[in-house]
Amino acid sequence: MKYSEFNKKYADLELQYTDSDIYIYCDGVMVGKVSKEYRYRMSTHYDGFEQFPAGYAANLLMNMNMLSETPLAEREEEKRYRLRLAVPLVEFPLFLYRSTRDGSSGLTGRKGTSIGFQTEFSAEEIAQMDITGFEKVEVSE
Repeated sequence: MKYSEFNKKYADLELQYTDSDIYIYCDGVMVGKVSKEYRYRMSTHYDGFEQFPAGYAANLLMNMNMLSETPLAEREEEKRYRLRLAVPLVEFPLFLYRSTRDGSSGLTGRKGTSIGFQTEFSAEEIAQMDITGFEKVEVSE
């Protein structure tokens, strides 16, 4: 499980990330934590869990466990990049796209990925491409 998946599932709770742990709070009461440094290390705090309906508590516990079982390197989202045409005379940035239908490439001013084309690439995908004349721009949420 990725940290982002856990965040989405528990947007109603307060999640505090430190270098070593994720602390989980509900209404200011700590209900648990999951280690960011060690696999399989998590804990719950009974007094906090007591306030949840049984089904919600079981679901939270299951997802905390899934997150703790995930190898540390697999919890982070893979960085994505756009490939911007490295031409300073262009007023609006142009990005490389690759057709998802036939693999052809071209330039577009649009960002993102759609059914028809892809403008965001992983480092692994970029390593297999000739990106001469383009610069990598990290995609931020």
